[in-house]
Amino acid sequence: MKAGATEPLSGLTVVPVRHEKYLQLHMKWNSSLPKDATYSVTIEHVDTEACIKDSPFDDQKHIKCAPILVAAINTDVIAPTDTTGLSKHECSIQQLCTYSILVEALNYPSSIRDLVVIPDCVEGLCSCHYVDHLPGLDNITGYVNLTSNELVVSWKLGTYNINELPTNAEPQFIQIRVRRGTNSELSWGGQHSSIKEVTVPLGVGSHSFDIGELPGAKYIFLVYLKVIDSQKCEREANPLKVTLPDNDSKTGSSNHLEVQTSTSQHPLFVIAVTLAVIAGIGIGSALLFIHKRRSKNRREPGWREVCVRSSGEHSAIIMSDNVLYVDMEIEYARARGKADNLEVPHSSLRIGREIGKGAFGRVFMASASKLPNINGTQIVAVKQLKRSPSAGQYDEFLDEITMMKRVGQHPNIVTLLGCCTIKEPLTMIMEYVGCGDLLEYLRKIRAKHLAKVQQQAIAPQIEHANLVQNNPTNNLFSPMGKYLDLVHTSSNSEASYITQNDTNNTRPSLAETTYTMLSGSQADSVNVTDSSRSSLEYVLDNKELHNFAKQIACGMEHLEELGITHRDLAARNILIDERKTLKISDFGLSRKGIYINSINKKVPLRWLSIEAIRDKLYSNKSDVWAFGIVLWEIGTLGGYPYPDVGNHELQSFLEQGKRLERPENCTPEVYELMLQCWREDPQQRPSFEQISKQLDPHKKIYIDFSDIEPTYVFPPTSDQLRLAMVNNK
Repeated sequence: MKAGATEPLSGLTVVPVRHEKYLQLHMKWNSSLPKDATYSVTIEHVDTEACIKDSPFDDQKHIKCAPILVAAINTDVIAPTDTTGLSKHECSIQQLCTYSILVEALNYPSSIRDLVVIPDCVEGLCSCHYVDHLPGLDNITGYVNLTSNELVVSWKLGTYNINELPTNAEPQFIQIRVRRGTNSELSWGGQHSSIKEVTVPLGVGSHSFDIGELPGAKYIFLVYLKVIDSQKCEREANPLKVTLPDNDSKTGSSNHLEVQTSTSQHPLFVIAVTLAVIAGIGIGSALLFIHKRRSKNRREPGWREVCVRSSGEHSAIIMSDNVLYVDMEIEYARARGKADNLEVPHSSLRIGREIGKGAFGRVFMASASKLPNINGTQIVAVKQLKRSPSAGQYDEFLDEITMMKRVGQHPNIVTLLGCCTIKEPLTMIMEYVGCGDLLEYLRKIRAKHLAKVQQQAIAPQIEHANLVQNNPTNNLFSPMGKYLDLVHTSSNSEASYITQNDTNNTRPSLAETTYTMLSGSQADSVNVTDSSRSSLEYVLDNKELHNFAKQIACGMEHLEELGITHRDLAARNILIDERKTLKISDFGLSRKGIYINSINKKVPLRWLSIEAIRDKLYSNKSDVWAFGIVLWEIGTLGGYPYPDVGNHELQSFLEQGKRLERPENCTPEVYELMLQCWREDPQQRPSFEQISKQLDPHKKIYIDFSDIEPTYVFPPTSDQLRLAMVNNK
């Protein structure tokens, strides 16, 4: 029920509108709240029998629609803003479905709700739920007339009952699409070399195509026919394959296929062709007999067998599918719009060693072939969803793939090279970045620096202050002593995440997102020796640290231009290659535009902005806050943020205006940039474009290590805090 006129929010109206091939909801409401009011709009699917939920994966129709969430600063909103279904694939607005719309004021206790049923057609875009009642096409035949050099297709229109169609739906015409194939050995003709499409009236029963308008090397034609009605709904017939076996070259030569009628009808030519075909059949039969004899005792792979690694210790294996089946399956999926050019078969992957894992699945090193725009094989990182995933995990893995596609290519972002989505296991194929992550690199630099300090025979108390990894707590009065009361850290990266609505817990929960741990020490390639690790030099250089900050800012500027919120920017999620190029990774938490997290998810608490912790509101400005933490991580060589502040105290700590202290390795200029990133008002924080300009390469933002006071104690890492905690129980 709508709120009354005296309520702060009233008069909610919801109108479905069309955007290209998708539907959106145009929502308006009246508000008497102050101008600083902001709103959260939740669009939730209501299950009804009339709704025909269109799942892009036929075997995943059990997946429930997740709510569509939109943040708004005014009372006139169109949602979802991402009409391609980026956030949740099954949650697009669809005809005949019912939706509950809830509008809430974020900073005032007021809300309003309404229910809307989407009509069958919206601005000419219809559901086409009745296509099975459109007339079919029967007795479809086709042949090549060599005399006229034409492909002739004929058919018969099936019967139908006009009363079984909607009032405004009436069959109007027939669309014929012909493509010329490239491989006569495949039942579906292989890839097409040319294509032609025409539309004819409903009463026509045949059509001829000039073969000259369909260039190609072989007489292989695939014919697709469909009936289209007045609402642009269509019923497609089974494809028809037309070939000329007697004229199809078996030797690879195709010159005779383009010979005109006068030559092909000559008696001597016919005799020659006949003898050639007979000889070819005889040779082919002999070769087939020999092959069968040799293969008699050889175990052949199954038709659709998929081999999955169960342990990282086994030798590399091939995930095998029948090639003809897979190619056809992917081709049909692309034709139906269920897959794109990044889709590859599982059989193109040769899975190697496991190099990372998380709650959703595992990451492997692999060798991949058949990748789009890449010749030959390439070493890649493969992230696979675990077996029997929950509906939410399945959805979110697809979201990450879709997000990676939207991100595209950038030198400072890990590139998606391919994916497997039309059958399980769902798989992301990413570029392999083999030298570990930035956090690991920084901590190795720290160890190198501390070793240098030790070699210079500094006083023993300095060794006790810094070399805590050997025995961090022998002296309770050492600089590490103030951290010993902490019990909320852990040795692995997942300790950086916590359930957002449960920050009163002292120990964070395990992350639900997959942590892409492409550690070079574990990354043994498949049939290739990975030497990138040994070639990576760990240099104590302020210019290099500056360059790292600049690269990260450039990658985040690209995301900012696309309107993508990363939500998990941290040194542990930035990979490094042998050329010291940094690449932002892990888009499992990423979303398009401003995002309100209403679901209990594990989030990186100590990298979150105030509004993200307090209001669960994420945007590019919350990413800017996280970038400030990354600058601090670089300056402290992998320090753990707020090491003496508990999880439950962090929000109050930040709201009091307190921030991380300036590391001794940071200049006042870069610390001022950090403070700008940590401003409480998101609108007062700089953009990544502005940050990139401030990180001018001619400026000096990190000082030389030799200038650091020998008594300086680096903020501890999570590992150091864990050891301090364990040794003082």
